[in-house]
Amino acid sequence: MKPRVLLIKAAPKADRPSLAPPLGIMLLAAALRDQADVRLYDAGFDMYGAAPPPVDKVRAMIAELRPIMVGISALTCERECMIALAAAVKAVSPETVVVVGGPYPTAEPEAWRESPDIDWALCGEGDEGLPKLLRAIVAGELPRDIPGLVDRVGTGPHLKAPAHPDLDALPIPAYDLIDIHRYADTRFRNQTGLPAYTTYTSIMTSRGCPYKCGYCHDVLGKKFRGMSVERVMQEVDAVVALGVREVHFVDDIFNFDLPRAKAIFRAIAERHPKLRLAFPNGLRADRLDQEFATLAKAAGCWYAGIAVETASARLQKAIQKHLNLDKVSRAIGWLEDAGVRTRSFIMLGFPTETEDEMEASIRYIIGTRTSEASFFNVVPYAGSELYLLAEDVKPGAASESTQAPFYSDESFYSRATGVSLEKIRDRAILRFYLSRGRFFKVLWRTPLKFWFSAGFLETLGFFGVRAAKGLMPWRGRGRSRRSGGAAAMREAS
Repeated sequence: MKPRVLLIKAAPKADRPSLAPPLGIMLLAAALRDQADVRLYDAGFDMYGAAPPPVDKVRAMIAELRPIMVGISALTCERECMIALAAAVKAVSPETVVVVGGPYPTAEPEAWRESPDIDWALCGEGDEGLPKLLRAIVAGELPRDIPGLVDRVGTGPHLKAPAHPDLDALPIPAYDLIDIHRYADTRFRNQTGLPAYTTYTSIMTSRGCPYKCGYCHDVLGKKFRGMSVERVMQEVDAVVALGVREVHFVDDIFNFDLPRAKAIFRAIAERHPKLRLAFPNGLRADRLDQEFATLAKAAGCWYAGIAVETASARLQKAIQKHLNLDKVSRAIGWLEDAGVRTRSFIMLGFPTETEDEMEASIRYIIGTRTSEASFFNVVPYAGSELYLLAEDVKPGAASESTQAPFYSDESFYSRATGVSLEKIRDRAILRFYLSRGRFFKVLWRTPLKFWFSAGFLETLGFFGVRAAKGLMPWRGRGRSRRSGGAAAMREAS
């Protein structure tokens, strides 16, 4: 009888999280299944709407399964859930080995030790390391020579596991271990930020990003590694056979290799002409051309996130984004002309950012042809260059904000300056959607059957409240709009 393993995807405590099949642990499950009876659990459903971590449910699962190992994958904002679920495991089965992985343990390879219920952390890509760890546990041996594995006492290596050299050799994620149709419920938001309406899944066709943006975690390395077009199509074929009607590509930078990206579009258009595509992670817009937009639409693409972040030349340099904004504007136009709905991402509240610089970013987005925009709080995560910059400005303010969602009323910027970033963001939402008829454009593009769905009404209500708050009188603290943020941070530091 094979030993049992439970892999858990942690979730944030947030009102409006997005849900998607847990691609990371599904891939790890596929790598483990030849040596273990693997089960998967996505905590996102039970924590939707800011519910607490489902400790009772996990205790019941552990009592029933008695797994030899539990793996928990977590983002930084899912740290509290990760710790609570690890404690739930140990409360029922102290002998079960608990290992954590994902962006949070990779970015902070020692912070997880604050929890006495976690035995190991696996930093970086776990495709090879986790099966090796399981073999050692089953054999009753102390794990040795597993790159990226960190123990509780600091004797293990603190380097990430090496990047997997051949993504074509990876197995198809274990879709049979989840109920993929459960995600297609209009009560829940998918990764486009909109209510789910059909069976969908994420696919990652590449790993690594050569750019060095200061706000980003270096989880998958700085060298781009792409699957071959045929390997991508094997995975697309597999999910379509399961009933998937929409694929979300979640690569760090899908269009880094532009010829490869176009070849994927051509292959999808030929083999699956009714499939819909979306890019929720955000494309690097100054690396695409008009042909990319045309081929994307022909392949079924209806949505593309555009990662702008800031229109300030000074901040572009400070965060090492180095984005060509003129090219971005043209790219948005090409996508919109092709019939692809674009949503641009703006980050507000960088360390030392002035309110005039925020205003420049807001005006830039309003001036483009993008259909939608998201205005996010800047969250300086530990392990990033941005965190170091934030600590120089206001020690402690960054660490206090890393558990807050991007739309939270709490932000690093407000903690550091006393300026209401929430108010700036709410007004930006109002101004954007009242410009160029965008609000009515969004409604027109939203299928009628969703207008009265719980998910759409909740989303509309959330942003409606934000927009209404934007109409309220400015609640400034007496600082000038021009110097507010930067001056306050200089005073604080």
